[in-house]
Amino acid sequence: MAVECPDHIFERLWAAAPGEASDDEVMDFAYSELGDVDYLSAECPELPELHSRVLEDWSLLEDWVAAIQLPESTEFEISHFLDPWFDYDEPGAPTPLEVFKSSEQLISSVTAAIEGLLEESGDYEFGCLEVTNKQRSLSIFYSCPDAWSLGYADSVRVAR
Repeated sequence: MAVECPDHIFERLWAAAPGEASDDEVMDFAYSELGDVDYLSAECPELPELHSRVLEDWSLLEDWVAAIQLPESTEFEISHFLDPWFDYDEPGAPTPLEVFKSSEQLISSVTAAIEGLLEESGDYEFGCLEVTNKQRSLSIFYSCPDAWSLGYADSVRVAR
């Protein structure tokens, strides 16, 4: 649903697009429209191709995990989806295949861990609001729903 935006605020948003807007009047407007924001979940990032040899060696699994592309502020490693008491560096430790039983189970564990991590970090959900003024429209994006609900968000992203 599109929301009508006052002229002077729309001009500030228009000038900021594409980018961020954060002045007091823009933020007052953004907060006043929270009830009309549609919150969406971002997709879990695409995982790199999982070759069968990755399931045979922990160092290859570490490399595979390192190749997963997440937002810069999100650190992801094996410890996010593996029992913290398990020492895979110990001589005679079971292989990744012995631990996860199949590539599908590994991917399921990794995906669940990534989704949990992104949800915790606030990078997983974002809000979107279409604003209009006369014949023009913009989209403003609200990142980190927790910041908005607690009142400490300080900017919106703007796109034409």
